[in-house]
Amino acid sequence: MKFPITVAFALTFSLLLSLLAGRDAAAVTCAGPTNADGLCLDPELVALHRAGDVKLKRLAAAADPLTALLLRRDQRWFIEVVHGDGDEVSSGSKDDPGRLRMKALLEGRLATLDRLAAGAAPEDARGEWLNALGRAKVEKHGDGLTVDLVANPDYDFVQARCGMTARVTLRPDGWYVGTPVPKALDDQGAQSVSSDAKDNADPRPSAQGGKAELRLRLQGNALRVVLIRDAEGDYEPAFCNVPEMITGSYFPVGPRSGHAGDPATRTVLPSFDCATAKNLDAEEICADPDLARLDGEIARTYRDTLRRLDAKLAAHLRDDQRAWLKSNAGAFDIFLHPYWDKRNYQIHQTGNVRSEWETRMRERLAMLANIDETRRGLAGHWIAYNAMLALLPDPDEHDGSASVEGGKWVTGSHKQYCDFDGEGRIVGNRFKPDADDLPKLRREGATLTVDGDDPDPDRKGDIDRKQPKYCTRLNSAKARLFPVKPAAHQGKYDDRIR
Repeated sequence: MKFPITVAFALTFSLLLSLLAGRDAAAVTCAGPTNADGLCLDPELVALHRAGDVKLKRLAAAADPLTALLLRRDQRWFIEVVHGDGDEVSSGSKDDPGRLRMKALLEGRLATLDRLAAGAAPEDARGEWLNALGRAKVEKHGDGLTVDLVANPDYDFVQARCGMTARVTLRPDGWYVGTPVPKALDDQGAQSVSSDAKDNADPRPSAQGGKAELRLRLQGNALRVVLIRDAEGDYEPAFCNVPEMITGSYFPVGPRSGHAGDPATRTVLPSFDCATAKNLDAEEICADPDLARLDGEIARTYRDTLRRLDAKLAAHLRDDQRAWLKSNAGAFDIFLHPYWDKRNYQIHQTGNVRSEWETRMRERLAMLANIDETRRGLAGHWIAYNAMLALLPDPDEHDGSASVEGGKWVTGSHKQYCDFDGEGRIVGNRFKPDADDLPKLRREGATLTVDGDDPDPDRKGDIDRKQPKYCTRLNSAKARLFPVKPAAHQGKYDDRIR
């Protein structure tokens, strides 16, 4: 079935093609396969995009490699905002609401790019900062800083609104930290903060851990802002009418006062070169000092662990590490735009995805640091990039009776998983379940195989077998897990979507 292409869809589709074609993709043209019906009928919109594309490239060319990377990502996110929900219907009229919305966004982006400063930012975070989703104003306040933050991108189907203020003080680790206070926004998203609110914003995290925490610090020539959830895993109080998008990288507005600082002294580098980063998760790691530090720790711990393992176990760990990295690269955009959140999946859930990535990286670090290659037998905790289980003998029985709890998952999917929860017996190096609602477990060298007798997937990833009772939308629970000390086990495997 052939669907008509509207002006709105044709424009955004073509812009997305130009961006996905490469980091330095050319501006949209009306030649070749991108010659969609609506695109060339509206030269004004095309001209606006081309003007923005030229300005973005000039800014990136004058910036350091890290800032250039983040600017290009910011532009991609802007195009996603322009795209909206993809259901706009344009009549082709100059006064069509969808067209007017896109024109306003493109003109606003031009104005934003005109205000951004190329080159090095000053030595501290004071000043005005912008990105595709919001803006931040940072001022000196006593021995700390005050921060006003607003995000209000127009997603067509919803006008996102976030607003907060905070007084933050410097910690030894380089972050300015404080407790944010929500603020009201008018219909245009204008700031509305009284001087009392600034004065009363408490820079100290709540002693009970019941409040969210705002953090900011320079990462190179960009300002990294992170909103941390409270102890219950929520943003309390609420700062947005949609999932949180305050978290992000902000760029300096020019001209700036003061001397330019040395970006090298305020940049936390990961284990890889951010100038050549291509995956979405790698961009996030480069953007965030804490994630960059965790990446470096993971790389060092991985190398140290490999050195002490025998050749066979080291080969298995290399395979698992590669699979973990591959799953991260494929899942980042899913967590940024979670399809299971049907009301808000097109919103840039920057706070949620950053929190997910920190948890994911800390889990991996704990697993690598706590591999217990000297373990004997089956009892204990076992972890892989896509599976986790605990096999625990019954202390009141002496016949090998044991219970197993855990599961396997597909990273980024909340529908593809296997649950392991039941009883059985340990016989030698095997676990034999009491019923067919559990997979078979077998010790193979230092590792534990789940359903080791299952056939391997074919080239398409399919497995020729009937779906087990303990799996949902997965035909096999087949996995290879590594022994870990109990300290590496961070709760049940299904505490969150992986």
